[in-house]
Amino acid sequence: MIKLKELMSEKSFKPEKRRKLKSGEIEIMKGRGSRQVWFYVKNKADAERLVRLGRNSAFPTGITKNNSKQKFNKGFFIND
Repeated sequence: MIKLKELMSEKSFKPEKRRKLKSGEIEIMKGRGSRQVWFYVKNKADAERLVRLGRNSAFPTGITKNNSKQKFNKGFFIND
């Protein structure tokens, strides 16, 4: 039941075109090649949930840039 709620909550995140980070934002990339989408969140919990949701699919997902003061497990990061 929890997985269903998490999948439904993925729709609450809105992808954007890649842009410069604003103060306190975390940039998350999902997808590969021409199918890449970018998400910008300010909350560590949202960032972790979005990455976890993305790893359930076949596409790589991870935090590419972190402009906030929050620390993450190294496993949450991917290279640009």
